[in-house]
Amino acid sequence: TPQENTAAQKGANRDYAMIAGIKELEAWLPELTKAKLLSLDCETDSLDPHSASLVGLSLSPRQGFARYLPFAHQGKGNLDRKKVLALLKPLLESAELPKAGSNLKYDTLVLRTHGIRLAGLCFDSMLAAYLLDPEGPHGLKAVAAKYLGRELVPIESLIGKGSKAITMAEIEAQAACDYACDDAEACQALAGVLVKKLKEAKLERLYNELEIPLVEVLVEMEVRGTRIDRDGLGRLARELVKELSRLTKEIYEEAGEEFNLDSPKQLRQILFEKKGIKPLKKNKTGPSTDSDVLSRLGAEHCLPRLVLEYRMHRKLQSTYVEALPLLVRERTGRLHTSFNQAVAATGRLSSSKPNLQNIPVRRELGREVRRCFIPSQRGWKLISADYSQVELRLLAHLSEDKRLLEAFKQEKDVHAQTARELFAAEGIPNTEKRRLAKVINYGLLYGMGARKLSRQTGLPFKTAQEYIERYFQRYSGVKEFIEQVRLEGRRLGYVKTLLDRRRPVPGLKSSSGLERSYAERIAVNTPIQGSAADIMKLAMIAVQRRLKGMETKMLLQVHDELLLEAPPNETERVVKLVREEMVGVFPLKVPLAVNVAVGDNWAEIH
Repeated sequence: TPQENTAAQKGANRDYAMIAGIKELEAWLPELTKAKLLSLDCETDSLDPHSASLVGLSLSPRQGFARYLPFAHQGKGNLDRKKVLALLKPLLESAELPKAGSNLKYDTLVLRTHGIRLAGLCFDSMLAAYLLDPEGPHGLKAVAAKYLGRELVPIESLIGKGSKAITMAEIEAQAACDYACDDAEACQALAGVLVKKLKEAKLERLYNELEIPLVEVLVEMEVRGTRIDRDGLGRLARELVKELSRLTKEIYEEAGEEFNLDSPKQLRQILFEKKGIKPLKKNKTGPSTDSDVLSRLGAEHCLPRLVLEYRMHRKLQSTYVEALPLLVRERTGRLHTSFNQAVAATGRLSSSKPNLQNIPVRRELGREVRRCFIPSQRGWKLISADYSQVELRLLAHLSEDKRLLEAFKQEKDVHAQTARELFAAEGIPNTEKRRLAKVINYGLLYGMGARKLSRQTGLPFKTAQEYIERYFQRYSGVKEFIEQVRLEGRRLGYVKTLLDRRRPVPGLKSSSGLERSYAERIAVNTPIQGSAADIMKLAMIAVQRRLKGMETKMLLQVHDELLLEAPPNETERVVKLVREEMVGVFPLKVPLAVNVAVGDNWAEIH
């Protein structure tokens, strides 16, 4: 326990020091070679691994012992980085020597830019802590405090914080030594504790066979990056300026005055005071003007509809059209997003700097942004492989509902089938029936109730209630599954995915109805969305293995889609192998289906 560890840590005499020269390092190498686990931590001058310079490297071959190799600190004591890395290269690149760290993806990327291909990744305290408690803090300092009862030196005590912060390169090597050694050695200590906890929680397999192998897959994708058409984005930027100007003019005319469109306070005054529109909900600062509210008000009033359109255009302009060209790296001429493995509690990957998962694919302007994502070479193709209705297939598998199982086994249109089941007698056009059925099919996965269905579809509340009741009568297996998940979650305090990923849901036992209702939605959705995330990660690992030795590279993973680029002579083969791996990666009671498309840009293949 952390309490027991605290006593042990206080009595521990940790041996930390700097390596003074190349001869001392050469004398130390045999011990490093024999290490059962080599823990490492890179000290850099930037949080961006692609541009960070390696300022120093700490290594810990056993608990209680670490050494620091300084390369680019202020003042004396620095070693020749090239000579040191040349000596360490065989060890760091050996798959036989297990490596440990915290956020190993970052260290792997930094070392890659310095000519080292780190191999043998074995223990990552961040990923272990993430699996044990997906919604808790996963940084090394917090994890060491929680599981070792040990307080590590905060980085701010060395470099400061905020606008006055300096970099590790600006402090002296001796000042960095204990801090860096402590980080590397803490990972050694955490390995012993967290591996045991993963085993106890039956998370060892998920950790070793999915999360750790995925690190290397993500490294390759981030190193590769994606090419974008900067000229195309330039043209789109000019079009957006015109469109925003037109929308602004229309909004001012409709409002009867000019105001700051980016000010919620001024918008509230126009909508609810001047125009007299009835507010739908309130937040701390007054009536809400969020997207959901504007969308609902826009069904009856022109002004909120125009403001919502303006916001969508403005977001595309600032987040993608203007930002993406600035994020292209001069060295590679490509865009390098960062994939976050330990953020979403469901297990899904997210991306940042830039976030490529929020480009609105169903809106024409969003498609125009995607049109600017192109292969790296003339004649090459982009390949999109997208799981079809994976969450509904998982619902069929987990609920074992007879109607759903039969529909997917016979490759029927599930939404059309649901429409027939629910709206047989209603005088609604078939296309509208299918649209409503789709909203219900997916909405119930996310715990949607009658009120939300009514709001999303414009149906009267009573009618929405009747449709949900009718759905559960027809799909009784789904209703039983939802009840079972809630009961199990309440009993255990957590819910699980197919691969045993856990998500704590303490709110299921809450006395607050609102809190309990929110927890129930999470409990029902997590086994579905989390299992979809796990399957996608398994598919990425499997596809990467099959691509070994080929020129084709995986570029992006967005929700249920993989994006690759391939030369003409490999395209046909890659289409086949990607489909094979994605379909066969995890057998379900219904077949997995994958849509694979080939094109010259990302928009063309959707």
